[in-house]
Amino acid sequence: MSLRRQESLRRPGPEALDPLLFVAPSRTERDEAAIRWAHTRYAAGADLADMLHLTQSRRADAFLTFDHALAAEAGPAPPVPIEVAR
Repeated sequence: MSLRRQESLRRPGPEALDPLLFVAPSRTERDEAAIRWAHTRYAAGADLADMLHLTQSRRADAFLTFDHALAAEAGPAPPVPIEVAR
């Protein structure tokens, strides 16, 4: 089995996560927009946990990470500025 095939078996498609992401009864419209942003980035190949961490940090001045790929995965308009530590 090829590595690409193994990776696709481990990563559920975005549609598999739809029922899980939008069931919180106390979510607000702002939360839903943030979750939809994270879900969209996940569909584009980003790590879902990283994107959810960014959405939860949207009130911060910046999000500091050692992960150089995270900023690229977050796309052009992340909810919080991303600073990559060197």
